Amino acid sequence: MNINFGINFDGIIKFNKSFWVKVGSWAVNQIRADAQQGIFQTDEPVKKTYSLDYAELKEQRMQKKVGTIKSGKNKGKTKFEKIKQYKGVSIVSTNTSFVDMTLTGQTLRGLKITETMPNGVQVSFNIRDLWKIVGNQKPGLNRRLVGLNKKNMNKLAEMTDNEIRQMIGKNWTGKTTINIQM
Repeated sequence: MNINFGINFDGIIKFNKSFWVKVGSWAVNQIRADAQQGIFQTDEPVKKTYSLDYAELKEQRMQKKVGTIKSGKNKGKTKFEKIKQYKGVSIVSTNTSFVDMTLTGQTLRGLKITETMPNGVQVSFNIRDLWKIVGNQKPGLNRRLVGLNKKNMNKLAEMTDNEIRQMIGKNWTGKTTINIQM
């Protein structure tokens, strides 16, 4: 025989804006840190190498060979020129040992908290980076920056669990068991 009863959590469990800002900031920082180590927000296999053409361009700071220098102290040396879409753009990483999404740093810098709500937080990338993000999560590449992988979801569940325990601890005495599954 079971005895069922309800517990009213009104006023006891209420996440405030500072909690959601903390969660959003953590998510932004974690996605950035993971990407810089070649870790993406998926638990499926990820293509961890660049195409040879792209790797060569990235190593050369997005400059391609355009001939040789004809005169002066550098005569005979290879002449490079930045490809059109990167003229005037700073290159912050030439790493090609693994995919890290940090060529210009623009995509990861564009990830920010855009809204806090009573029941969550929204983090978004800058719209100008949409096609980079979509292109890198295609089947076969699977380099997802959107969402959280299992390890990060577990950390988020732990943060939420700790916050709930603190809220309940302020209002209830005695032993309380809470299990959260995501």
